[in-house]
Parts: sequence; structure tokens; C-alpha cells
Amino acid sequence: SHALELSSFPDAGTVSDWAEDAMEWGVAVKLISGVATQSGAILQPQGNATRAQIARVILNFTENVYSVSAEN
Repeated sequence: SHALELSSFPDAGTVSDWAEDAMEWGVAVKLISGVATQSGAILQPQGNATRAQIARVILNFTENVYSVSAEN
């Protein structure tokens, strides 16, 4: 279950119900790794993403999702 993927983030409980499946998938396929803090990575699901964070998600998609599906 991908739910275990989210449980490693202390703020996983703040993910909206409608976004939970997508967030679990994003973490599982390494699109999203969280935001580093002194106490560990957090998701900040109710926050705003910076351009740099979105660029990283797109890069992660091309490296971790698209390239894998293109090989098949």
C-alpha cells in the first residue's frame, strides 16, 4: 500500500482526502520527496509550490516515470 509512503511524513494527516491517492503515487514514484526541515522532510500539502519545486517535480517525472514507461 502506498499509504505507508505518506506515513513517513509528520504532516501526512494534512493531505486533503481528494488528493491522498495522487500524493501517495507521487511519493511512491519519487516525484515528491518533501521539503527538508531540521526535524526531517515534510510534505506541506496545503502550501504553495515554488517554480523551482515544480521544475524538480517535472524533472523527477522525466527521470523516474516517463523514462521507465518509454523503455517498455
